[in-house]
Amino acid sequence: MNRLVKNRAVALSHLAAAVALAPMLFGAPAKAQTPNFLDTVKKLTVLDSTIPANGDSNPYAVIVAPVSIGKIKQGDVLVDNFNNKQNFQGAGTTIVDY
Repeated sequence: MNRLVKNRAVALSHLAAAVALAPMLFGAPAKAQTPNFLDTVKKLTVLDSTIPANGDSNPYAVIVAPVSIGKIKQGDVLVDNFNNKQNFQGAGTTIVDY
């Protein structure tokens, strides 16, 4: 009787391992995919580039100007470029205003 209990425990542990590994071996059941936002965009309009004339790159932060000051008006979208033209990190010197 003891041997039967032991064999049953081994069989159950093997079954549990097979059930746990089945999705990895055979793939998970297919789920209905909901379209992401970009899939719903039908028309793309490029307004400007984040690369200014001096070649700075790696747009790093985006902020909407909370107030007007100088040439910047409230609501303008500002993008800073973290790298310079040679792609040195942190050496960018420009903020692009949209």
